[in-house]
Amino acid sequence: MTQETFIEDLEIDKLWFSENFKEFFKGVNVDGGNESFLNRRYFSLKETKISARTLNSWYKNNILNDDRIGGKGWSKFSFSELLWIGIVKELRNFGFSLKKIKIVKVYLESLNTEKYDSKFVLIDFYFYAGVKFGTPMKLIVFSEGKTILSRQTAIDSAIQSQIISGNYISIDFAALISQLISIVPNTTDYTNDSRTNFENEIKQAIENDGIKSISIIKNKSDYLIEKEHTFETRKEASQFTSTISYGSTTEQKHNNKSVFKSIEQKKIKK
Repeated sequence: MTQETFIEDLEIDKLWFSENFKEFFKGVNVDGGNESFLNRRYFSLKETKISARTLNSWYKNNILNDDRIGGKGWSKFSFSELLWIGIVKELRNFGFSLKKIKIVKVYLESLNTEKYDSKFVLIDFYFYAGVKFGTPMKLIVFSEGKTILSRQTAIDSAIQSQIISGNYISIDFAALISQLISIVPNTTDYTNDSRTNFENEIKQAIENDGIKSISIIKNKSDYLIEKEHTFETRKEASQFTSTISYGSTTEQKHNNKSVFKSIEQKKIKK
């Protein structure tokens, strides 16, 4: 799956993801620091807290990739592989079959690339973003195995807008990391949990550099939030408009140069 296809499939946080995902890879390309820490194989079977029998079963069922020569020798795991093992353990505790867990694995492998030596690029990115921004990240897995890893604020907004519905489990990414690796501090800002959906929506909009202005219309039973985005080309504006539920795009000229303004509209119940 290509990066563009993945972003189109992700309905809840496209602009933030696209901008910061590029920044993540820029950091890798500059000094390799992210890649070195996240993908060096520091961790042994002891740190995974699973048995050798379970490990061999997961190798056999392709839950984990066995990189040992001839399938023999001691297993060593990278940071992202250790987190994946923690996710698998959580899902097994909730009764997920290995078949459904494979669907989660496909999602988390969807942006893997030969340019970056990682088994789970998405896990690496959301760890990096969680530490950088100090914001909660959540992994939600639906009963059929469909998965979303995203910011808690984006997930909360998607639930409010009924983009996300149905039965799913939620795994707090920062808490899972701290539980598995004591050397990683949990710097996540959990004050988001005490904010209303309206407050989270405004905070998210303010933090998004792609949004030029915000308007709030107060109605009897809800708030209408309008967020203005600007684009240099009609194609970019059209691509963005196709990703939102409600909105419009207009063309304006300034010094004989066209600027395309897209207004994103969202209702938040009081």
